[in-house]
Amino acid sequence: MTDWRTLGHPSLPGPSKFLAAAADALLRDGVLWIGLPAAPPAWLIPAMQEAIRTAASARVFDGNASSGLGGMAPAHWLASLSSPVPTSIRSVADFLDDPEFADAAYVVHGIRRANWRAWAGFLRLVRTERVRKPRIASPLVVIAPPEGTPQQEVRSAVGTREHRWQGRVSRLDTEIAVAKRLGWPSSHDVASATAAACAVEVAGWDLRLVDVLTRLGEEQQLNPLPALEPDAAKLPDVVPSWDNGVIDIWDGQPFEHTLSLLRRGRRDAAARRVWQAQVRVLFPFLGHIRSCVVRRYRDELMRDGPLVKTFHSRTEVIAQPEKFEFFDIHDRLQARVPERDAKFLRLCHKLRSSLAHFDPAPADFVVNLGRFWEENSHRYGDEWPGWDWPRCGQRLVILVGPSGAGKSTWAANNCDPADVISSDDIRRQIFGSMDVAGDQEAVFERVRQEAARRLAAGRSAVIDATNIKAGDRRANAVIVPSDLEVEYVVIDRPMDEKLATAGWRLSRPGLIENHSRAFAAEVEQILRGDGLPNVKVVDLRQGNRAAAAE
Repeated sequence: MTDWRTLGHPSLPGPSKFLAAAADALLRDGVLWIGLPAAPPAWLIPAMQEAIRTAASARVFDGNASSGLGGMAPAHWLASLSSPVPTSIRSVADFLDDPEFADAAYVVHGIRRANWRAWAGFLRLVRTERVRKPRIASPLVVIAPPEGTPQQEVRSAVGTREHRWQGRVSRLDTEIAVAKRLGWPSSHDVASATAAACAVEVAGWDLRLVDVLTRLGEEQQLNPLPALEPDAAKLPDVVPSWDNGVIDIWDGQPFEHTLSLLRRGRRDAAARRVWQAQVRVLFPFLGHIRSCVVRRYRDELMRDGPLVKTFHSRTEVIAQPEKFEFFDIHDRLQARVPERDAKFLRLCHKLRSSLAHFDPAPADFVVNLGRFWEENSHRYGDEWPGWDWPRCGQRLVILVGPSGAGKSTWAANNCDPADVISSDDIRRQIFGSMDVAGDQEAVFERVRQEAARRLAAGRSAVIDATNIKAGDRRANAVIVPSDLEVEYVVIDRPMDEKLATAGWRLSRPGLIENHSRAFAAEVEQILRGDGLPNVKVVDLRQGNRAAAAE
């Protein structure tokens, strides 16, 4: 199996196929006509020489004719490349018949326009000789005509089809070249993934530009156009064509070089390539984020009922939060979630809106989005939670009941201590005390992380917290895939018993009473398992314990 990490440009799928086909055609016909644009890739001619050397077991000579023929006929000039004193060569027939050159192959390129007539005559004589006197072995010749030579003129001299370097680099080739230079396998970080996509879209068929783009810093890669402007300014002002090396086929369409677009003032078209790269990565990424946010905050999103939107004279009712746009999600959640989440949702909305209007997002938007998600994605759960967990009968037990109800006592008497994750214990670890007011999100993040860690190892987990709020219960429950069981164990006892053993809770007046009222308001929804299909409810409140035992 090919390891793409080891490939140079000539070994990429598209170029390697071109080189192999060229070598096969040369062995079949003895003469090969290759069509090259101005300034072809520097590695192409050496790579072709190597392909011929491998396929034909031949001695291959570089026929760089850019300095002219030096007063010699082409046959004599070719012979001089492989023999220091080719005095016996007086004609094309001598060249083809001499055993000294039978295993030689010549790749002729850089031909001056003024010398083309001599080369065309040589090629016609080669054709005539091969027809007049077939040979078991004779030298092989690859010819690259001067730029701008009419195809019919070359065909009449060579007699074979053109083997053209056009459309030979595919999107796959460019993606492999970028991935190799930016790391393999590619990072899951959204900024790095977007930077790689930008390098692919901006480089197109020019693998040389891949080398330039992948040497830039990450923020420059996210919008490389300013870094390319100085090089673009040095280009001649030409009408783009394949002959002058400015346009080639890539991804099924003519693709003008990005430097040419910038040189000709078409910055809008160049920016569109950056936008296309961002859309390829960021649209699916934003879709994933939206799914995770909806899973995490479904109850808060639906607290005001279905979303009603009016478009001119048409009214649409959206009852599924999965179909909410980021604007709607931010609008409904901004006052109901922590400020950092509200800022993140605002960033998602701005980014989505920018891309929807064909505008490339600023680099710092992409970097900040990726950084926040990398640091906070665990708080939202996964779109496919527990996909890599073993299925060995583990379950998540969520204790539900007001403060002082006896949840911790029940857990101590009925559960393996190693399976119990106590929010009170984690609160002490983080804050050093139970008497902590304000945002407790850090505590419950840790609770969920610890529970997921146990479940991923194939153990059951017991979350010992009040879990009175529907959002808290759902945030805990959705860390479990739908084929594993979640059990709500509902616990409460009379108020006088709770007050009699209240302990530290008495230092916070009204805590027990307020919790009891909040629990009473939620109990009906709790007993329905919050409508989650994999939740089983065990009601252990006094008066219900006997029924639960049965």
